[in-house]
Amino acid sequence: MFGATAAASSTGVATAGLFGAGGAFAWGSTLSTLGAGMGAFGALYSGQTASANANYQGKMAEYQAALDENNAIMAEQSAAYEADIIDDRRKRFVGTKEARTGKSGVVIADGSSLATTINSVEEFTAERLAVLYKGDVQAAANRAGASGQKFAAQNAYQNAERAEYGSYINAATQIGQGAYRGGLLA
Repeated sequence: MFGATAAASSTGVATAGLFGAGGAFAWGSTLSTLGAGMGAFGALYSGQTASANANYQGKMAEYQAALDENNAIMAEQSAAYEADIIDDRRKRFVGTKEARTGKSGVVIADGSSLATTINSVEEFTAERLAVLYKGDVQAAANRAGASGQKFAAQNAYQNAERAEYGSYINAATQIGQGAYRGGLLA
């Protein structure tokens, strides 16, 4: 057919052509070549999957960093709000005390009345400072968490690149091993 003839052995197996006993590819080398090809494909697919997973982890770390930054801002604003409430309570306390003291006829600038007012103001001030300090500490912790998440994101993106490059190297190795087993490399 088409001007070419195919020789056949006494067993009826083709002895010429691409596949078969006399062909360029015997069954063993054909399977070895297919195995090497599938191994290379598997290496590339695995690397792409690992790269996609690392990129996803990077995006999640960036998202968490943004949340931590927002939580830091909220901790500061919450502390400032609580401090303002304490200031208002202090003002009301001092105003009420002055009104009661004035109504009773006691001189505010004398003795124990002044001392108790000073003590009360000091307590309100200490409470206010403690609330602000707590807010600052929480904000610093959130910012440290954000910094760690940013580092994790950067590391995940680098892992994505390494997984991709590693898959290319692994695929080339699979092809090289298949070629060596198939007798193409000696």
